[in-house]
Amino acid sequence: MTTTKSIVSGIAGLALILLPATTLAQTRGGSPPNIQALNPRSPVVIGSAARGVRAPAQGEITPPAQFLSGTVPNAVTLRSGGNAAMVQSLQVSRQLSLAQLKSAPVLMLGSTRVNMAPVLSNPRALFNVAQKIRLQPQLAQVIADDTQVYEIPQGLIVRSFMTYQIKPGVCNNPQLRSALGTSGVSCARKLSSQTRAAAFGDPSDPRYVANPAKRAQAIAEAESRSAMIDAELNGSVAQLRASLADPAMRAQIDAESGEGESSRLAGLNDAQLKEDLVNASVTSIEQTAFVPRIDKLDLAKAQPASAGGTPAPEQVAPDTNVTTPLTPTVFLTGFTLGRSYEWKERVQKKIGWCKVYCKTYFAEAYVGFSYDFGLRFPVRLEGKYQYNKSGAGETASVTPSFTPFNGDGADYASAGLAGGKIFDGKEIVAQVSAKGGAGHDLPGIPSNSVSASVGIDFTNYLSGDFTGGQFTPPAPGSDDRPNMVKTLEDIDLLGGLANFGVFGAKAFPAIKLELSSESLTFNLYDKLKASGQRVSSGQQVDLTVRPSDHGSQFSLGDPIYQLSFLVTPGIDARVFLDLAVWSDHWDWFLWFPQLQIELPPGGAKFGCHAETICSRNYTFTPTSQSESAGAESGFPADMEQWGLGFDAKWMGECPDETCRFGIRFTRQGTIYNALHKFDANPNLKITDLGSLFAQADKEAQAMINEGQARQTTKASKSYSTLMLAVWTGRCSDSLCYKNIKGIIFFAEWEMNAMQAQYPEMSTNQILGAAGKKFVPSLQAEV
Repeated sequence: MTTTKSIVSGIAGLALILLPATTLAQTRGGSPPNIQALNPRSPVVIGSAARGVRAPAQGEITPPAQFLSGTVPNAVTLRSGGNAAMVQSLQVSRQLSLAQLKSAPVLMLGSTRVNMAPVLSNPRALFNVAQKIRLQPQLAQVIADDTQVYEIPQGLIVRSFMTYQIKPGVCNNPQLRSALGTSGVSCARKLSSQTRAAAFGDPSDPRYVANPAKRAQAIAEAESRSAMIDAELNGSVAQLRASLADPAMRAQIDAESGEGESSRLAGLNDAQLKEDLVNASVTSIEQTAFVPRIDKLDLAKAQPASAGGTPAPEQVAPDTNVTTPLTPTVFLTGFTLGRSYEWKERVQKKIGWCKVYCKTYFAEAYVGFSYDFGLRFPVRLEGKYQYNKSGAGETASVTPSFTPFNGDGADYASAGLAGGKIFDGKEIVAQVSAKGGAGHDLPGIPSNSVSASVGIDFTNYLSGDFTGGQFTPPAPGSDDRPNMVKTLEDIDLLGGLANFGVFGAKAFPAIKLELSSESLTFNLYDKLKASGQRVSSGQQVDLTVRPSDHGSQFSLGDPIYQLSFLVTPGIDARVFLDLAVWSDHWDWFLWFPQLQIELPPGGAKFGCHAETICSRNYTFTPTSQSESAGAESGFPADMEQWGLGFDAKWMGECPDETCRFGIRFTRQGTIYNALHKFDANPNLKITDLGSLFAQADKEAQAMINEGQARQTTKASKSYSTLMLAVWTGRCSDSLCYKNIKGIIFFAEWEMNAMQAQYPEMSTNQILGAAGKKFVPSLQAEV
């Protein structure tokens, strides 16, 4: 259940009640509104059950029937056929338009905050390109464009579509041609055979083929297929000449493209006509991207040590001051993260006047790729133990110090990590793997497609603060944050196979990574007092002193390293399509899918890395010291991890701060209760506390239901006030006024009654249901 409300949904719910029935019929085609479509909480199955979530409104590119598009197994969006059918097969819980994204660009996917601002600011995003084209209507026109975001159980789908056409004659004018390039689209570039052959040997060109033998084959294939397409274009020119000789056809061309266009075309020679046809084509581009829901990070569990036995008595001089350093010890925190992303681009060019004649050129490229990360953060534990005795009084304290550092293989081994997982002591372990393909359906040549698989460890490609996978983790509160932006141009996710001579595509992986830290704490467990607390670096903590030997026993361990980090995978996609000697290209650099994802909101708390030493035992007296690795019960750490999971499970469900405060209170009370039980029974395990955790969940659900009721009560009063203002103003007599007040009073009562009966319903659902029920009665009164 998700109770997070969007501003847009609230406005939509209000509109149900405030709009008169006649207006609703006009805006909804005469049908009652679909309440599910207005509420982001209600899952909506697109297709037969989903009247409220619309399919692509401004068209889509449907692959030709004879073209069998490639797919990636188990992919969400990489399927053959049109994107509308793909969306219709999915369970959509929320749909957002471009306007809605602009009003509220930060979205929540479970516990993951997704910032859509980079989508909106990306100058190469299709909707921004469309806007630039509209600012220069004398150069080109946007025939259609549409951007929709769909939230599904697996994550988020971003779909963009644009169809545009360059105005006649623009590409023949150097100044206009240059001005058009500033909009993000361009005229086709004329390539000689020599220029095209050279492009296949240029690493910066999407045509580039590294292997000399394969390069020669690609050049020969390009020449052969270009001749085939040229023959098709010659046929189009002949067909156009015939049309220009027919007065009725000339009238149709003028009607479609403007008065005098047929005369302008008639004045061109065949070569000019061919170039004009290519550049005046109707071009459609469709992009879909999928980013997964990321709700879970696999964090290792720490193992704080328990108290040891009672040592033999020890004599201490009446006045003693002792300071003893803690032996430097390496702890390793860390996590692993792996998710799969998807990207697909389709390009379609229609050459000719489609009311008279036209030919369609189609191409697509797609890739499903996974980034797998391992980030490990070494922390050096140091500090000092202090003992003071003056007369009969004595005190002891410990002041630990924790320092993140760039560790090597020996440091990782000293933390207890197995040899096969050390990876030369790299703080970052990264791999990328991909499955994708490309294909085309072009008149005059056979359809063709390929698929590819790629896998590589790319830590050697990393740059900036992460060169070679080595970096110094950020200190808490420091502005010195490791960061990196890198495009791996040596790795084509399509395996270098998507080159058909006249059409080709490359997709290079990119990554943006930034880390910052808010805190680094260890668990200090006073064994003589049988209690623990979280301590920060440099914090002095008093210890219990045992009278028999004037000693203290404690453990330090269970490091919790809080990091806020943005992991933004991306691709640098480059696509070209040659029509005879004229070449079009589309280069799109996408932060995939142009999103920055903070994992999780507010940062993550990373515990001790799995299979490493997670605590250290200390016994100090004024005259002796001993240290050992801890390997006993991890109960306090387990409870801390339970608390993190409890917050993640329930905090996002709260509709207000009162509820969130209650969740925090319940979580901490449950932890204290469990630790109290553990103090009484050191053999207690976290698995023994099922009933305690069940009670905490029950209390959390009750707090959320209470919060939902508070929100509905508040909303129903506000809406009643608005309803009175809107509907009584339409009355023409006192009886209408009186009856309207009665209906609205009963509507407010029913909203609250419905919330009490169905506590898990959202406020938007309640308001929507009330609107559907009471609007007809209100309309009847006026």
